[in-house]
Amino acid sequence: MISVLEIGSQGLDLKDDARRELQKRRRIKISNFFKSYNLILYLESVKENKISVEKEADNLTVYFLSGSKIFVFLNLLKISRRIFKRQSIDVISCMDVLLMGLVGVFLKFFYRIPLNVQLHFDYFSDYFWEFQKRPRIIKIFYKFISWFVYKNSDSIRVVSKKTKNDLEQGGFKNKLIETIPTPVELNSVNYENVDSKVCEEFRSGSKTKLLLYVGRLVEGQKELSALLKAFQIVSLACEDVRLLLIGCGLDEEFYKNLARELDINRKVFFLGAKSNEEVFSYYACCDIFVISSKFEGRPTVLTEATLSKKPIVATRFTGTQDLIIDGKTGYVVDIGDYKSFADRVLKLLNDPMKIKEFGEAAFANTSKIIEKINDISVFARFLEKTADAKP
Repeated sequence: MISVLEIGSQGLDLKDDARRELQKRRRIKISNFFKSYNLILYLESVKENKISVEKEADNLTVYFLSGSKIFVFLNLLKISRRIFKRQSIDVISCMDVLLMGLVGVFLKFFYRIPLNVQLHFDYFSDYFWEFQKRPRIIKIFYKFISWFVYKNSDSIRVVSKKTKNDLEQGGFKNKLIETIPTPVELNSVNYENVDSKVCEEFRSGSKTKLLLYVGRLVEGQKELSALLKAFQIVSLACEDVRLLLIGCGLDEEFYKNLARELDINRKVFFLGAKSNEEVFSYYACCDIFVISSKFEGRPTVLTEATLSKKPIVATRFTGTQDLIIDGKTGYVVDIGDYKSFADRVLKLLNDPMKIKEFGEAAFANTSKIIEKINDISVFARFLEKTADAKP
């Protein structure tokens, strides 16, 4: 067994107890595969400069770091030095290729320890870089950092096949790269726990169709303005349809105003954040799952929706090719093409048998690979393989 130091960030609202508890359970599960597991987490949503330590299991210690990003780099090095003084580390893993990845490269060369980096987003997408609200020169610098980290890593974990292909085509074909998606919490995927009445208030009759979106309300990445424009077209062609939006975010008021401008506000419902169990009740009760993102990694909502036997209409971001078979389990359209998006939704709404057929096919397709997705030992073995690659 190996000793691991992992460095990453967490953008969760500290009030989101259910999500935080889920993350903790995952950490404890994977720690069982290591001799020791030290995790440094930068809490992006906390402004107070603070470092706290929590022993979550016998071999799992989590260092929570918060405060100004100006001092994050130095504090990460300070905590890492403390860990290295106390024990031997076999491999370093970083959850992104920018700040955390740069820290990882520094530690790799200083302590002569193999480095693994993880790509949970599509760093090769132009949309990803557009979303970074920085001057052009800063974006060029960030791209250089990401390339520098790729080059100096010993292994790279990606969450989608497309990202792996992009890395290989970008000159890293000989690098140790594996596609290892984020595990999906399945405790609530149990139809005995589903609340079949959760959507009743949104139905005006038995023929009402429900579209569901689950995710953050953030323009520039999630691009819900395109989804709302598509829904306007759908609602004009199909009177008895509703759009349910689960999640919260900085642009919620913007989207509510846009819904009013498009005159669809009476058919669009902003439901806020929901617990994992509640979300699966909405999956079970909706007719079609919709997502209009410009860039992603491989969002767990795709897995959750297909396991709930729902067809998906999505834009062509990274991750769709892993779980959606266009024309068989759902439809995939070009990013920003809200007219085609609306057309595919209407195709399904006008053919209830196709909704059922696509949903069953989606479930069957995901069921074949879900065991591998949720096998956390795969990532543990990948880190062991990385530890063997002495720098």
